[in-house]
Amino acid sequence: MKLKRIMSITLAAAMLAGVGCNNQTEYIRMTPEDSYAYESDVLGEGVLPVVSFCSPSAGNAGLANTITDEVLKLTKEGGVNVIMGHDVGALSEEEKQLAELCAKYDIGYMPSTNEQGYWRINAERNGFVTYDDLTEEEKAATDENFRNLLTELSKYENFFGIRFTDEDGYRQFSSAGAAKKVFDEVCPDKVFSHNLISSMGNSQMLDYGYSHAYMPDTVPISAEILTGGYQFYLEKEAEIVNPTFMSYDGYPFTFQSDVLGSLHANQKQINDVARKYEKSTWGYLQAFGGEPNDLGEASRIPNYNEIEYQIGVMLGMGAKGLVLYTYFSTPVYSNSQVEYEMPIDENGNPSQMYYDFKKAFENMRGYQHILMDSVTKSVVLGGNTDEIAQRPPEEMVVDTFNELTGVESRETGVVVYCMNYQGKTALFVQNASIEEGAVADITLSFSRNVEVAVYRDGGETAKEGKHINLYDVPSGQAIMVVVG
Repeated sequence: MKLKRIMSITLAAAMLAGVGCNNQTEYIRMTPEDSYAYESDVLGEGVLPVVSFCSPSAGNAGLANTITDEVLKLTKEGGVNVIMGHDVGALSEEEKQLAELCAKYDIGYMPSTNEQGYWRINAERNGFVTYDDLTEEEKAATDENFRNLLTELSKYENFFGIRFTDEDGYRQFSSAGAAKKVFDEVCPDKVFSHNLISSMGNSQMLDYGYSHAYMPDTVPISAEILTGGYQFYLEKEAEIVNPTFMSYDGYPFTFQSDVLGSLHANQKQINDVARKYEKSTWGYLQAFGGEPNDLGEASRIPNYNEIEYQIGVMLGMGAKGLVLYTYFSTPVYSNSQVEYEMPIDENGNPSQMYYDFKKAFENMRGYQHILMDSVTKSVVLGGNTDEIAQRPPEEMVVDTFNELTGVESRETGVVVYCMNYQGKTALFVQNASIEEGAVADITLSFSRNVEVAVYRDGGETAKEGKHINLYDVPSGQAIMVVVG
C-alpha cells in the first residue's frame, strides 16, 4: 500500500486533431493537474475507496456478533471496499477476526484507535488535557504506546490505516498532529483519518469538537475561532494535523427539508482548502434514517434517487473517497427511541438501503478511475433549473466549458461537473432532481463534432456528433462523458 499522488503525463501539444463525421475535430487540451487522490495496493490502481464508518458488531451492548463470513461477504458484494472500525479495541480478539475476514474478502482494514492518550477531557478544568499539557516523560510514553500499537496493526495483511478521532475541535488539533507524526514514522503509506465538524457547527463545537456536549456553556472560546470561523478551522486542520485527506460529515435528508444545508458549498470550501495543502477530500454519505419522534430526531431514510444524488454531488465536487455513515447498526442507534434503518441491520441482514447503495456503486465502478485522476473546474447548468435539488455555488457556474456549449433537458434540471482528466475534458452529467420517477433525456451540445466515451451503469459506449444524447437518466444519477 502506498500514498500516491496521481500526476498525469504532460501532453506535448495544446491541441490534438482527430477526424469524425467527415469533419476535422480539434480537441481542446488542458494542462494536466494533480488530483492528490490516495491509491492503495489493497484496493488497486484507480479504485475509489468506499468506506463503511463503523464495523460489524463484536457482540457488545446486547447486539449480535456480526463479524462473520456471511456479513463480510455481503459487505464486499455491496460495493464497500474498506471497513473503518468503531470504538472497539484495535487489538482485541474480535478485531483480529475482523482483520482476517477483511483480508479474505479483499477489504481494507481500518480500525479506530481513538485518542490514545493524546488528549482527554478534564472536567475540573472545564476543558482538555492535551498533548501540549503533558510532561516530556508523558509525551515520550504516549508516543511509544502509539508507536507499538501501530507496529502491531501494520502486521495485518489488509491494514489500510486508522480512524484516529472524529469531529475534533481546534483545541485538539495539536494532539492529533503529534499522533500523526508518530503515525508517519511507522506507516507513512497508510491512511490517517481525522474527520471534522461540518460548517453547521457553532463556535463551541469548532473549538472543542463533539466533547463540547460534556462541558458547560461558559467555557471560553478561542479568539482565533471567533474571528476566523470555519475557514480558520479547516486551514489549521491541514497545517497542524496534516491528515491523509480532509472530510467532514453532515447528513442532508431530514423530514424538515428536501436537502438540508448546502452540500455543494460545504464541499467546495473544504476542497479549496485541501487543494491548497495538496490533499484530496473524501465525502460522507447518509446511510441511515428513521422516523421522527418527540426528541426531534428526524433523519429520513434516503431512497435510491437520493443516494445517487448525494454520491453524484460528492464525486462531482471532487471527493476521492466515500464514507457511509453508518453502514452497520451500532449501540447508539439500536438503543435509540427511534426505529433506525441502516444498509446492514443489527442481525447482519441487508435492508433496501443496502441494495440501493449496491446498485449505485455498480453504476460508479466503470468510471471511478476517471474520477480518481480528475480535478473539478466548474459547472454548467441546463434544463429546467428550477428542478435542481440544490444549486452549486454561483462562482462555479459557467455557460460553456471547452468544447461544451450547452446542456438541455425538458424534464429536469441538469448539473454538469466539468473536469480536467489528464488534460482532457471530462463531463460528469447529473440529473439533479431527487424526485422519484423524474427521468431525463439529456442533450450535450458541442462547438464542433466530437467523439466521446460515455460511462454509465458500469459500462462504456462510444458516441460521435455535435450533439450527444443521454436517454432515460434516473433522477439523482450521474453519467461520465470523456471528450476525445
